[in-house]
Amino acid sequence: MSGAVVRLWDAVAVQHAPPGRGRTASGRIPTWSQEYVRRHGNWCRRTDTRGTDRVAHRYARALDSRWPHPILGDSLADEVVGKIDYDFEALGVQTSVVCQAALRAKMLDDRVRAFVKRHPDAVVVDLGAGLDDRMQRVGPPPTVDWYNVDLAGVTALRDKLLPPSPQAHSVAVSLADEH
Repeated sequence: MSGAVVRLWDAVAVQHAPPGRGRTASGRIPTWSQEYVRRHGNWCRRTDTRGTDRVAHRYARALDSRWPHPILGDSLADEVVGKIDYDFEALGVQTSVVCQAALRAKMLDDRVRAFVKRHPDAVVVDLGAGLDDRMQRVGPPPTVDWYNVDLAGVTALRDKLLPPSPQAHSVAVSLADEH
């Protein structure tokens, strides 16, 4: 399969690149991006073993979809939240978190949508995909292959809650394991 590959981490790292900095000549994200994460927090890492960060982001996008003028308008997030037996109210998700989650998702959606438009034979690899329904929001052409990578339990839940697609592939693996 020849085609362009986008990893969603790349889109975030380049978005937050210091002025004048980008990819190395080999196309890899340079080490400054790792330093950026160390200095500015672990927002891109899944560190909560109970999974509350995963459901909090899903719930934040669901709350956004209920607003009269949503930022993202992810109605599938609201549908999925309704299928999960969890006390979302106890999370106490603040309006600022709802806005941040919706804006971040919208920014990534726009970048991926533009990328697959330029590269209709692309392969998208969503690392730490969780319960994100980005593929459904982006609506890539049928020639795009989409890989959602996450832990086995999360992948099983994802496959149960989200609608299937012939171009979507779930990969159950821990990104923390050394291979």
